[in-house]
Parts: sequence; C-alpha cells; structure tokens
Amino acid sequence: MEMDKELEQKLEDAVWAAHSLFERGKTSGSSANMSFYHEGKIYVSASGTCFGTLTKEDFSVLLPDGTHISGRKPSKEWPLHLSLYEKSENVKAVIHTHSPYSILWSFVPDLNETDCIPDHTPYLKMKLGTVGLIPYEKPGTPELFAAFRGRAAASDGYLLKAHGPVVPGKSVMDAFYCLEELEEKLNDELWTEDSVTGNTSGSYYCNAYKAEESIAHNWGLLEEALDEFGQNNINVIEKGAEWADVTIRCYLLGLAI
Repeated sequence: MEMDKELEQKLEDAVWAAHSLFERGKTSGSSANMSFYHEGKIYVSASGTCFGTLTKEDFSVLLPDGTHISGRKPSKEWPLHLSLYEKSENVKAVIHTHSPYSILWSFVPDLNETDCIPDHTPYLKMKLGTVGLIPYEKPGTPELFAAFRGRAAASDGYLLKAHGPVVPGKSVMDAFYCLEELEEKLNDELWTEDSVTGNTSGSYYCNAYKAEESIAHNWGLLEEALDEFGQNNINVIEKGAEWADVTIRCYLLGLAI
C-alpha cells in the first residue's frame, strides 16, 4: 500500500531534522529521540537509533495510550513524548536531545523551575514560550516520567537537569526551529552568566584574593587562554587577577562546549 503524501512529508522532515542536528553536534550517538503525530497515531524514533543515520523506516508506531502497534521497539523515553501529546492537542511533534548548551545551563544555580531561561531577548518566548526545569532523575525511568508529567502543565518547553531539552511543536519543523532557538539562546547566556564565567560583572568570585588563589594554580591555562583569544600581548598584571580568572573560565567553557 502506498504511503500517503502527508505521512511521507512528515517522515522526510523528521529525517532531515535529525541529520541536521547530528551533523552540527547538537546530539551524538543514540542519545536523542523524536516523534510526531499523524492520524491518531504517534510515530517515535526506534530504540538505539542514531540521528546521524536515521531513516524513514526507523520509526515505531504507537497509539495515544502507548500501545505499540507496528515497527521496531520505540525509544525508552517515549512516555515523555506521550505526556506532551496528552497535554495539548496543539502538540504535533516532540524532539529530545542531549544538547551541550542545555545540559550546561541546567547546572546554573537558583533557576526558576517554571521559567529557567532569562528573557534578555524576546525570540525564545515568542517562538517557544517558557522553559521549565525538571529535576534530575535517571534517564528512561518511571521516576523521570513521573517528574516530567507532574511539571508539564507549568511550562511550554522543558530542560531535564543534566540530561537535555524536550521541545514540542506544531510540526516536526516547528519543534526543530524551537530547539534551535533554545540552543542559540543558551549559547549566548552561558558566556555572560556570572555563575559560569563571571563575564558580565567582570568577576566570578567578586573577590580579588580568591581570584588570585585560583590563577596561582592555573598559569598554564591562562597562557592557553590568552593564546586562544589572541591576547598574548596583554599585561595581565595591569588587568588584574579577576580579569585573568574570567578569561580562563571563558576559555574552559569553550572547551567544554
């Protein structure tokens, strides 16, 4: 039986989005999963699939109650997806990755659990809305699914602590665009978040003595950072210990990402 054109297009969009995310380092290995809704069924990327090699045949088909009706075994995190389809009939696709910026941001202290990303610029709020922080639970476990379900109503997108984003959309491409906006926003936020680099205020510790203690054991890293940023001719003594410490932290953030 020939596949209907709408389903064919949704599968093509899903495969394109998966490949794009993988090729640009937004996910790796078999860590990510995605789904979309079509004619009363939910198509979920199969367990163990890699976004870099995902094909149209790599989708399991579930009923809205989670019953597996065809295809390979679904991703173990399919309950995350079903929670969002149950939340709103406007949700027609979900993408979950282990994106580096999102994971790093989830460790920033004192985040608002229902809206954990500052709206210094309007675009994320306009495209996705609020992003809730879900407390850490082991991936693929009933505890994670319960924590997620319990907080799903409070936000529009989600950041699983030490795990990664879960982003719904009106289509696969809409979810993809929302995820892109989220990651770019967090890339910007990480570089200016004082609890990460101290880059905004110019000091991570707000204490010159502690900064001196920090760089006393990291002169090698400071040399690497100055070389990386093309600042070998900078007079570090004049700039001060806090400046040097922030420079090291920015350099290490780049390595971590």
